[in-house]
This record gives sequence, structure tokens and C-alpha cells, in this order.
Amino acid sequence: MSAEERRQQIMDIAARLFAEQGYHATTTRQISEACGINDSLLYQHFEGKEDLFIQTMSDLHTKMVDHWWEIAGYSENGLEALREIHRDHIEDSYSAGSAVSAYHTELESIADALITHYAETFREVNDELEKLVRKGIKDGSIRPDVDPGQVVMTVRAIAWFLHLPGLFKLKKYVPLDKAIGHLDAYLDSLSTDKYMAENRAEKKEKVERERGKAEEKRTAKAK
Repeated sequence: MSAEERRQQIMDIAARLFAEQGYHATTTRQISEACGINDSLLYQHFEGKEDLFIQTMSDLHTKMVDHWWEIAGYSENGLEALREIHRDHIEDSYSAGSAVSAYHTELESIADALITHYAETFREVNDELEKLVRKGIKDGSIRPDVDPGQVVMTVRAIAWFLHLPGLFKLKKYVPLDKAIGHLDAYLDSLSTDKYMAENRAEKKEKVERERGKAEEKRTAKAK
């Protein structure tokens, strides 16, 4: 196993343990044992548990954003790309054992380092999402009178708020289908009359098929 492969193995296993047990309850010894290595080898790759957590969650965040752009690539148009990306964000927080949940739950513990990572990617992600809004305006799925920057800030705020029940075990009060419904209501308000008049069922079915294929590919790659 190369050094890079070992480093990735450690981060993958650490992500699972952090998600299952939380940051404070997980020790470097547990991570090392799960990897089949000793602590000294782990410390050749990471300065300590905090550094490992930051690097692991930064890696997960990068993969999450890369997955969003993959979704954008197979979506029918700009509006559906925005919809599927932010559905993915919400659905991930509702999934059991989500490593991204650990990322947010432990945010206060090591806030400065994580905020630095967020700051580095926030503008870049916004810029790419604004491109999707402009694509939607061009392809006729989004009204031409909207402001791309305002749309992006609004939809990200909605998705962020709606993923909180998944993070903090409030799913019984806000079920996933209701959370997605609120997101869809906002995105539908951005669509053109022409687009709304069209039958979206066929397009949504295509997106779901492509999404399933991408998820299978993503799962296979992770094994």
C-alpha cells in the first residue's frame, strides 16, 4: 500500500468512527487498530487526532462538492441541477451514520480550523452554483428576472436550515419528504411558466436513473 493509499485508508476509517462515536469518544488507538496499524504509523501521516479530524472532514467536504458537480453534469437543466444538488445535501444529513453529521456536530470543538476550510471553498462553490442559475436562465428553466447571486444565497440557506433536523435527530418533527418539499417549493417559484407547464415526470425519472448510476459508481469506488 502506497503512502497516499494508507493516508486515504486512515481517513476513510476515521470518518466512519467519528460518525458512529463522535469526535471526543474516538481515540487514535481505535482508529489505528481498525486500520491494522500502530499509532506511530498513524502519526507519520497526521499530527494528532484534531489534525486527522480536520483533514478527514476536509476530504469529505471536497468529495461532497465534487459529487455536486457530477450531479450538475447529468441534470436536465440549470433548475434541476440546483434542485438535485441541494436535495443531496439535505438527504445526506438524514442518512444514518453520516460522516458529514460528525463534521457539523463537532464544529464548536475545533471551529477555527474548520471555518478556515469553509472560507476557502465557500466563494468557489457559490461561483459554480451561480453558473448553474445562469445556465437555467439560458435553457429556459429559470426566470430571466432573478438575480443569480441572490438565488444561490437563498437556496443554500434553505438547504442548510433544512438539513439541521437530520443532524440533530429531529427527523420525526421534519420528515425528509417534508424537508425536500420545502426546497422544491422555493425552486419551483424560480421556474418559468413554460417550464412548469411541461410534464417534468419524464425528466425527473431520467435524473433519478442517472443519479442511481452515479451513486453506484461512487459506492463501488469507495470499496
